[in-house]
Amino acid sequence: MTHTRGSSISTLLNRHIEVDDAEFRPGKLLAEPLIDSVKAAAIVGIHPKTLQRYARCSVIPGIQIGGRWRFRASVIDAWISRKYPN
Repeated sequence: MTHTRGSSISTLLNRHIEVDDAEFRPGKLLAEPLIDSVKAAAIVGIHPKTLQRYARCSVIPGIQIGGRWRFRASVIDAWISRKYPN
């Protein structure tokens, strides 16, 4: 898929991806953005290297892309809630 100047993402998605009209709405995010280990570590309140070690050891869910760890904020939040229930 090539991005042309002035084309909106929803226009490109409608043109190039077959989606169920009942599920797709322009402006709706199809996937939650990934955050880096610095931002994720700030959410948890630990050092980024500690968070990366936790991810390597499968203590906390993360994904390594191109040698860098990425996380979903919602997964980090759920992990905290399970680890420290109210």
